[in-house]
Formats: sequence, C-alpha cells, structure tokens
Amino acid sequence: MGPKYRDPKSMLITGGSSGIGKAIAADAVRQGVKVFLIARDQDKLDATVHELRSLQEDCKLATFSACVTDSAAIEAAVQTAESTHGPIDLLINSAGTAIPGYFEDISIEEFSQQLEINYLGTIRVIKSVLPSMKSRGQGWIVNVSSLAGVKGVFGYTAYCGSKFAVTGVTEALRAELYPHGIGVTLLCPPDTRTPGLAEEEATKPIETKRISETGALLEPEEVASALWKGLSNNRSLIVPGSKARLLYDVNRFAPSVIDRMLRRAANPD
Repeated sequence: MGPKYRDPKSMLITGGSSGIGKAIAADAVRQGVKVFLIARDQDKLDATVHELRSLQEDCKLATFSACVTDSAAIEAAVQTAESTHGPIDLLINSAGTAIPGYFEDISIEEFSQQLEINYLGTIRVIKSVLPSMKSRGQGWIVNVSSLAGVKGVFGYTAYCGSKFAVTGVTEALRAELYPHGIGVTLLCPPDTRTPGLAEEEATKPIETKRISETGALLEPEEVASALWKGLSNNRSLIVPGSKARLLYDVNRFAPSVIDRMLRRAANPD
C-alpha cells in the first residue's frame, strides 16, 4: 500500500515566522494541530505566536529560535518540540533564502549561503526528525522547493542550484522511506508574496523582473491551501496555481517551448 497521509496531531515548521511557513501554521492552528515553529528571529516568532493565538486562543503552539545552518541548535529544537508536543507527525521544511543576480555578480559565499540554508538546512532538520518517524513507522515530510527547483530561471543560478538539490534529495528520500511507511512530498510554489520575495527586488536583474511580471503571483495562503489539499490526496508533488502547474507540465514534455517563452519574457525587444 505504501504511506498514507493522516491528519497530524503534531507538526514542526521551519521558517515558520513569515511567508508560506506562517500561512501553513495558521491553517494548522485552526485545525487544532499542535504546532512547533522554528525560525531565526525571536521577535518575529513572538509576533507570529501573538497573531496565531488570535485565531485560536487555546491553540497548542511553541517556538524555538534557531538557524537551520546550526546542527546542534536544530537537534535541540527538535528535542524540545518532541518533549513539548509529542512525536512529530508532519514536518514542513519551509526555511529558505534567495539572492538573485547575474552569475558573475553572485559571490561564492552567496552560493554557499543558499546551499547551506535551502539544501543542507533541509537535510539537517530531516536527520533530526527521521529517527522518531522510522521507529513509529509513520510520519510525513514536506520539503519546500520552488518552481525554480524544477526549471532554471534567469538570475537565479545560485537559488536554482540549491532548490534543484532539494528536489533531487526529496525524490531519492521518498524511495528510501516508502517501505517504512513515511511519506515525502515536494512543494514547488511559483513567486509568492512573502517578505523574502520583496527583499529579492534589491538584486534582481531587469530580465528576471520581466520574467516575474509574466507569471502569476500567489498569496502564501493560496500555497498553504494547495498543500493541505495535495496532502489529503497523498500527493508526492504539489505545484500550486494553475499557471504554474501548466508551466511545469509543458516543461516536462517540451522544455524548449518554456525556454523560448522565458527568453522572450526576459528580452522582449
């Protein structure tokens, strides 16, 4: 039969103080799920907790300030989550960063930073959560990649590299964990209105901005809604938004068509 998604009693979300992670947490709180949030900024975490409690006053909500680049801190955070809320049924790896720019302008340090957070950060959290899931023979892992994690985009060489890595490890891990009753889902949202996307405007090349203007901009709540719907249907891949899904499907069978489309968008003249 393989893994079958079950409504979680307890979940952990990295990058849970803003954007997509926060929107997922809000839905979970409304559903009565025990939610544990990990993010770097304690002030943002406190503000998020205050906002989420306004949705459900008696919600089971706890936080831990840590960066996914710190293995020891992540281990401590997961131990705290399990001692606070019990075994983690659902893990959402949503922490991420993007530094767009022309390839020659992106430093090696910036390439490394995006790999450390987007890819290795995901690995660190999974390694901390997985032993408990395997011992119970159940659980679900969601790795947030990106539409740019399945299709290279002008100006995002470093980001795409890190998110393609997330896509690859997710597919391989899914095969490994299938016999253990643990599900693994890849979430690939397009541009989403988050604080991170706003920060990207500072270094985004003009060609990248033109490409972004041709696509649909989703709200974090739309991405969260697509995630919950996809999980309820045991989906291993979730691409939110009809326009993004069409691009993904066409790219699978005719990538040159999408290449031409993106080139025209980047250089309309």
